[in-house]
Amino acid sequence: MPPAPTLPAAPAQSTDAPRPPHGAKAAAKPRSPAKTTPAPDDDSLLEEASILDRARWQLSQRDGAGARKTAEGYLERFPRGRLAAEAEAVRIHATLLTDGRAAAAPLAQAFLRAHPDSPHAPALRRILAP
Repeated sequence: MPPAPTLPAAPAQSTDAPRPPHGAKAAAKPRSPAKTTPAPDDDSLLEEASILDRARWQLSQRDGAGARKTAEGYLERFPRGRLAAEAEAVRIHATLLTDGRAAAAPLAQAFLRAHPDSPHAPALRRILAP
């Protein structure tokens, strides 16, 4: 019986990733998912909005002390809340109502530095106007 034909040896399997053709860019390495905190749920947003509705209502009733207390309560409960800038603006207007312009002006300046394009900016700039 004739000897069995021999096949050429298979190329050694490389553990390296295949190289792209000359001139082609290599694909980016896949990234691990970003570690992020989960977004607050809708119930949380409803609670945030409810608290600020109460603070705005108190402000509209000229209850500056109540509005400030409610806004400060919001900021303590939700320090990174989705409506924190709104709460801060209410707190500034409440301070203006209860303690006057001298007390509200530094708060307004700090807010405007942090949020120069806020929808609240024009009203807060009026606090600073002579």
